[in-house]
Amino acid sequence: MNAIKLYGKQNSSYEYIKMMIKRFAKKSNIDFAIQEEHDPENFVKDEISIIPAVKIGSDTFYYRSDDNINSFIKTVNKNIISRFKLGPFKHFLVPIDYSDTSLNSVDYALSLAKETGAIVTIIHCYTPHASDLPVMDYQDMMANNKELFESIVEVFESEHKVKDVNAPIINTEFVVGFAGDTIIERAKELNATIVMGTTGAGNALKKIFGSVSAKVINQSEQPIIIVPSDGVFEGLNEVAYATDDLEVDTKAMPQVIDLVKCSYPRINLVHIYKSGDNKIDFDLFEIYKTNYPKSLVKKNNIENENIADGLNNFVTSNEIDLLVMTHIKKNVLEKIFKKSQSQEVAITSTTPVLILHQAR
Repeated sequence: MNAIKLYGKQNSSYEYIKMMIKRFAKKSNIDFAIQEEHDPENFVKDEISIIPAVKIGSDTFYYRSDDNINSFIKTVNKNIISRFKLGPFKHFLVPIDYSDTSLNSVDYALSLAKETGAIVTIIHCYTPHASDLPVMDYQDMMANNKELFESIVEVFESEHKVKDVNAPIINTEFVVGFAGDTIIERAKELNATIVMGTTGAGNALKKIFGSVSAKVINQSEQPIIIVPSDGVFEGLNEVAYATDDLEVDTKAMPQVIDLVKCSYPRINLVHIYKSGDNKIDFDLFEIYKTNYPKSLVKKNNIENENIADGLNNFVTSNEIDLLVMTHIKKNVLEKIFKKSQSQEVAITSTTPVLILHQAR
C-alpha cells in the first residue's frame, strides 16, 4: 500500500483536507494510507515550512490561509491520480474536433466521471492539411487551433465547476498527429476508456461513424463509450447487457460491474433470438447473481428477426441509460455491424453504447 504524509495541527482545515482526500481515494478505488504527522520536530526534519502540508513522494503541497481549500485539495488529488495506476473506468479519454457531437461527448464524460470518481483527459489531435498551408503559416495555424482548444476547455471547466472539490479532475492534451492513431495509443498508455461521438467534423465522414471513430472502434483494445449526438447523462439507473456467448460474457462481467458499482443500477441481461432459434438458458444470470445484488439482475429473452431492432426496442421501452456490448468475432456487436440496420442503431439511438473488447 502506498503512503501519503499529511502534516499539521488537527484543526478544522487539517481534518477537512484529510477527509476529502480519503473520500476521493475511496471513490476512485485507489489504495493508499495517510500517514499523519503532528510533531513540529518532524516538520523541521522533513523541511516542512507551512502547515497543513501534504507530501506525495518527492512533491510537497502547502495550504496557505488565503488559498481556496477546495482548489488545494483538487491539486493534491490530481497528483495522486498521476502516481497510481487506475482501471479503465477511472480514466476517460475524450477526443474532440470542435464538432457539436464531440463537445457533447465531453459533457457526457464529465457527468459520468462525477458519478464514478473518474478523471477526464480531453485531447485534440491537430493534423495540418496541405490545402491550408498557402493561406497561413503552419505555426500560426497550430497556435490558433491550440488557442481555440484552450478556450473550449475553459468553458467546460466553468460549466462543470472544476474548482468544486467534488467535480471531476480535467487533464488536457493538445497533440500534433493523426487523430485515430494518437487516440488509440494514448488510451492504451493511460489505460483509459475512450468516450467519443458517432460523427465528427470534416468532409470524409462515414455514414454511420466518423472515419476516426470507425478506426478507433475497430482497432483499439480499450473500452469505448459511443455517445449519440443528443446523448445526455442522466445517471445510471438501468443498464442493458447484450448477451450472446457465455464464455465471452463471463469474462466481461467484472468490467461491467466495475463501471456501474458506483450507483448499483439494475443490469438487464438481454438475448435477442430469431424465430426458430433456441432461447438461451441464461447461465450468465446465475453467475451475475453471485457477484451482484440478486434483486438488481434481470434476464430477458426477446424474439426479433432483426437483432438491432430488438435491442433498440428494448432500450427504448425500458428507458435504458447505457447499452453494453462486447466486440469479438461472431458476437452480438459484429452481427449488428455486418448488417445495414447498424446505421439506424448508430444514428437514431439516444442511448450511449459501451463496447468491451474481449478475447476468447
